[in-house]
Amino acid sequence: MGNSGTGSTGGEILVGELFKYVKSGRVQLFVGLTLFFAFAIEAWEFMIPSFILSALMKYFSIGYAIAGLLLSAPFYGALLGAYALTWTPDVYGRKRAIQIGIIGYSIAGIITAFAPPNNYWWYFWSRFVAGAFLVLVMGQPFPYLEEFMPVQSRGRVTVYLASGWPIGTLMAVGAAYLEPWIHWQGVILVSVAALLIWLIPVSLIPESPYYLVAVGRESEAKKLLRRILGNELYEKLGVENAKLKVEERKKGNMLELFKRDLLKNTWLIFFVNIFYSFAYWGLFIWIAAILQSKGLTFVGTLEFVIAAALAQFPAYFVSASLAETRLGRRITTVSFMALAGVFTYFFASSTTIVDLLVYLVLLSFFNLGAWGVWDAWEPEMYPTPIRGVLMGWITGAQRISNAIAPTIIGLLLAIHGVTFTTVVTTIAISAWISAILALFLPETRGKILR
Repeated sequence: MGNSGTGSTGGEILVGELFKYVKSGRVQLFVGLTLFFAFAIEAWEFMIPSFILSALMKYFSIGYAIAGLLLSAPFYGALLGAYALTWTPDVYGRKRAIQIGIIGYSIAGIITAFAPPNNYWWYFWSRFVAGAFLVLVMGQPFPYLEEFMPVQSRGRVTVYLASGWPIGTLMAVGAAYLEPWIHWQGVILVSVAALLIWLIPVSLIPESPYYLVAVGRESEAKKLLRRILGNELYEKLGVENAKLKVEERKKGNMLELFKRDLLKNTWLIFFVNIFYSFAYWGLFIWIAAILQSKGLTFVGTLEFVIAAALAQFPAYFVSASLAETRLGRRITTVSFMALAGVFTYFFASSTTIVDLLVYLVLLSFFNLGAWGVWDAWEPEMYPTPIRGVLMGWITGAQRISNAIAPTIIGLLLAIHGVTFTTVVTTIAISAWISAILALFLPETRGKILR
């Protein structure tokens, strides 16, 4: 840490070194609680179309093939946004990127609600635009929170952030119950209202100290670090008279991801996200239709989804705890991905309603437990000036699968002779491929952010 360890009067300090001494306090609590809701909103946005699918099919008079296209619309938009807007967080800041995303999504959502019944393309393109802006919201919470957290608890606390996902899923289920009264347009407008309300606390959280240093706003970074460290520790570490630094890279430049020292990780992360996103969205975006095809009523299907969502809460807490033990990020992620594949296969082979429920709960536990650690692990591998652009790269990979998975599964379900077991088994194989690829990524437990 340069000359700054015990009250130096000069020298350089890596911002990441300071977070070895940080203890979680009010700043981290406020940032964490605010960003927590990003995952509830993301889950709501991407799960709700599957629950209002029947209403959409009736409203637009469409079959499964077109329905799959409409389900994929926000994912196609998010794919574009991931690459076209990926520089925004590293150039304008983590907070500003989220604010832009909220406003753009909300405008597109309002337009969606006015889609005429004879024009499903109106719905498709407005959801496409909504997805493009939403990618700015959902790509930043993990690295944003990690840039405030102590090294020793960074992984565990950041995984807790993901527990907002099942809350969003449960909210989507609740909205599905209300759909007969407020209609699918009302459901969309409720999601817009929720996001606009969330814009208020987002506007109040501080910008990341790592980002502030990376863009030369050192005086602002020091004021924030004084709040985080406390006056006594701030003075003891000699922060005021030191030059703060992060690893230097061309900020917001995606080409930096392909430099020799990062190239292997960049491509491994890309393909893990491709296959594991397919393993999640290929199943869950069609879960209502799949369960109803097995004989469940609409209400019974929602009850199954509630059970699966509830299983995700302990999953995040278990995987978060394991990620800070000797198992670390890598073994925890790989194990949960592999077991998610196992129980997805058992789910595919289920012959009774009880088996369906048991294996749906277990696959949900391990699938989402893996996601929590994986999302926290990825940004830890990369330096501050390109951490935002990395999240665009990651989100883009996920959205490739998000975009094609509903369409592929929809087409398979529409083909006569293709069984439920065959369709879901392909999803299990995707989870196993992800686990194998993740084995070759570096462990980051206990290391400072660069």
